Amino acid sequence: SAPLPARRGGAVLCGVVLLDAVVFALCFGVGFSHFCRRRRDVDCAQVDCSIFYDWEEGSSLQRWPHEVAARWLQAHGLGHLVRDWLYDQRFWAYMDFAQTCYSLMLFPYVLLGLPPCKAFLTHARRTGYDKAGRLCWALSNQQMLERSSMLHSFAVQDRAATRMQA
Repeated sequence: SAPLPARRGGAVLCGVVLLDAVVFALCFGVGFSHFCRRRRDVDCAQVDCSIFYDWEEGSSLQRWPHEVAARWLQAHGLGHLVRDWLYDQRFWAYMDFAQTCYSLMLFPYVLLGLPPCKAFLTHARRTGYDKAGRLCWALSNQQMLERSSMLHSFAVQDRAATRMQA
């Protein structure tokens, strides 16, 4: 089997990947700017901010990842950048908002799961491996029918040759 030819294409798929990057930057950028603005608007010197840092009693599962992240950031000298954001429930609400928006805005990837759209977007043909383990094009339905009829005729010829020799 001949090696697969190099083929340029997939411009639509490159556009979808670019959309992914833009949507990611937009969702997390908007969410983070909103979080920073809300944090700046509430002056904890005048208002009791303990509600933002209130964790359920005995809930080590909620606190554990934040403490690990805080220790890691402190160990790498980045603790002053994050300050106490990891313990602020508004930060985790922002992360949830950004993740939800990001997931909802990536509906074009659902189209990649549909066979007609997948062929249009990726311009890719099915591939498979031959008996020697080399990558090759997968057979079409017509080629599979031809191959099975050819194998059947070979089997009939082999049986006839065996009977003649016997």
